[in-house]
This record gives sequence, C-alpha cells and structure tokens, in this order.
Amino acid sequence: MSLLFQRHCITINVLRDNPELEYLLFLDADMGIINPNHLIEEYINPKFDLTFYERIFNFEVMAGSYIVKNTPYSITFLKDWIEYEKKLPESFHGTDNAAIHQILVDWYNPNDKRDIKCREIWEESIDWDGVWKYVGCARSILNNTLDFDRIKIISKLSHLTWSRDGWLTNSHWSPTDFIFHGWQKRRLQKITFAGWFNPLIDDEPFLLQRCHSGRANLNWRYKDTFIKNDNEIFQKLDKISNEIRVKYKKIVAKIWA
Repeated sequence: MSLLFQRHCITINVLRDNPELEYLLFLDADMGIINPNHLIEEYINPKFDLTFYERIFNFEVMAGSYIVKNTPYSITFLKDWIEYEKKLPESFHGTDNAAIHQILVDWYNPNDKRDIKCREIWEESIDWDGVWKYVGCARSILNNTLDFDRIKIISKLSHLTWSRDGWLTNSHWSPTDFIFHGWQKRRLQKITFAGWFNPLIDDEPFLLQRCHSGRANLNWRYKDTFIKNDNEIFQKLDKISNEIRVKYKKIVAKIWA
C-alpha cells in the first residue's frame, strides 16, 4: 500500500485507540501554521462527521487535510477510501486525491450511468490534466454537491477553511488565514509551480517549549511585507476561484456535449 493511502490508516488507528478523542484534524506533511491566533474548534461543525474543503486552483476536494469526528460512519468512509487503492485504474490516476471523488460517487450517487464516462476518462489519464478532467466529471455527476448527509465540503469561495495553498498569494497572508499548505523545501525560493517564499524570519530555531508558555508568539516572527489585510487576500483568491469555475464549466460542457 502506498504512503498516500496508508496515512489515512493512521487516522483510523488513532481514532480507534483513543475513544476519548472527539475530533481529529488530519494534516499533510507540508502544512504549517502561518497564524497561531486561531483554534481548530473554529472549523468544527458538529452536524458533520467529516469535513473537507475544495482546493482553490483546481476542482479537487482536498485529500490532504480534513476534520474527522470519531464515529463509526467516519471510520467506514475512511476504510472505503483506503481500500479503493486496489481498484485504481492502470493510468496516471492521482492516488488518493482522485480516489476520494470516486468514493463520494460510490456512496452518494452509485446508480448514475454517467459514472461509466467518468471512469473511462480516468482510465485514459496520462497526467494531472487528465486527473483534473476526471475529477471535474465526477463532481459534475454529484451536481457539485457540498453537503453529503454527514460529510461537508467547504466551498472554495468560502473564506472559512482552516487551510489553503499559500503559494496562491505568493505567501502573503491575512488575519483570516490559519494554516498554509505547500511548504515543501524543494520549492522554497523557487520560481516554479507552487514555489513559495518564507514569510517568517528564520534566524533562530522554532522552540517547542515556548508553545507551553506565554511566549509562544515568539516562534512566529513575521516579515512585515507578507502581511496583508483580509480584503486584499480575498480579492486575489476570489479571482482565481472564479477563473477555475469558468474552466470547470468549459471542461464539463465538453465532456457531456
């Protein structure tokens, strides 16, 4: 089993081994807190067992971070997602990133014959563009639904997610931001896809012991030029979101033409 599916096994094991845990926040390895002035509890909706969010720069439901309630429903969903690795097409399939969309189809729209077309697109995929085409197809037959019974997907047009790709705004951030995704060392200071710049002054180490004291803020020493107001950041993100919506509609229209 690949690491990208195994990591969700860890979620299940932690929940099972710690029944006192009510919720768990799963994070990708390349995520980091940009603004510690938020609590995880701000993003918990008790109506839902699993909460995901849409990525801004494509059509994807983010596989690398979610809030999970410790319930049998959540564990069953995660198990089905993990086990889908055995059913992946022999193509450029996008691992768990794409598989979560098929699980949503299988759970919530299992009898839709249009799924055959989406699977064909997935089986013919040779790169990420092919994966996103499949994802667009799968989401279209789900009618872009964001609420599935006990699963919630937060819209890309919402500014209420706990995390986003920091590189979309050149690592600029605002008070609404909490966690940045995409902090990969190989992309640091690089002019490339998902390249990013460090918004923190890193001339001294991050000290974990400070996190248990009144001096935790000293671990976040910011470069002033990266701090923006909410409206400035929202405008940039909304522009990207709206461009992606247009792209999505064109791709879906072509699929079903």
